[in-house]
This record gives sequence, structure tokens and C-alpha cells, in this order.
Amino acid sequence: MKKILLNYLERYFCYWHKKTGLLPSVPFDGEFNTDLYVGEVNEYGYIQWIYQENTKKINFEQIEKEMKMILRKEIKEYLTSYEFLELIGFLDGKLVCFNAINDVKQNIEKIVLQQKYLKEIEKSADVRDCKALKNCIEIGSYQSMFELYFDNENGNIVMYDFYCHKKTVIANNFEELFEKLTPYKKV
Repeated sequence: MKKILLNYLERYFCYWHKKTGLLPSVPFDGEFNTDLYVGEVNEYGYIQWIYQENTKKINFEQIEKEMKMILRKEIKEYLTSYEFLELIGFLDGKLVCFNAINDVKQNIEKIVLQQKYLKEIEKSADVRDCKALKNCIEIGSYQSMFELYFDNENGNIVMYDFYCHKKTVIANNFEELFEKLTPYKKV
């Protein structure tokens, strides 16, 4: 997983550098890990950033106990391999945006809260949504309209349409996703 993610990060940064001569930029946000920022905020409020290998060790046993769910190796590796502020790409011409991983512990706390939230809303939410997302962990968005999830049950990467209550597999696993992902839209 780590090698595949690094491969995509390198392709993403290479594309940005070729296109702009700069590193990728994001709106400056004081809440993000400033170790990832490079340079100064520009006149539009954007700042360049660089990814970093994660060096923090995470004990997943307590987290899994709290979530009442054993996390698959792939999601653990995805969350703990690299820190980045923005990661986007195109899969078969469709936009894929990943949630920032800038503080591994904070990202894992969000996952725990997401799982607690899903359990709390089971009585008031559409049972189809709760059932479909029972073992899923949000990792981003797809086409800017749908949530993107890692299905912890089988390792699939899925998008979920809350309007149609439909879960669609977009990749069988992280490896397939990052191999097919391109940093630009192929025409």
C-alpha cells in the first residue's frame, strides 16, 4: 500500500510541477499540520504544500475496541503511510478527492466519531443507508456529489449515492484505485 500511494503522490506532484512550475497549493488553514506547508501564503490566500512520510506509530487495538470493528490492514496502512493536504485525481474521467491526512491521530478520531454517528442515527436514518455503510470508512468524495468509502468488509473502494441508496464499487481495492488514478483528466 505504501509503495502504491507514494507512486501516485509522486505522479501527482510531477504533474503539478510540469503544469505550474510549483508544488500543489491549498487554501491556507491554520488547523492543518504546518509541517506540510512550503513557503508563504500568496495574495489569494493559498500556500504550497508537500507530502511527508508518517513517522507516528498508532496502536489500533484500542481504536478497534472502541469502534467494535477490526480494521483491515489496507485501511490502517493507508491512514498511516503518508500525510497530505489535498489529493485528487481522475478515475475513468471522474473526479476523485481524498480527505486530507495531516494528523493521523485526528483522522482516526474522525473515523471513530463517524462510526458512533452511524450507530446513533440508525433509528432516524433510512435503514438502507445505515446497512450499506455499516462497515464503511469515509475517505473522500467522488464526482463532488457522492461520498467515497473504503468498505472494511471486503476492501472495495465504493461511492455511495444517498438519494438512490446505492453503493457502487469503483475499485476492488486501494491498489487498483491508485494504479488507475491519473492526476489529470484524460480527454
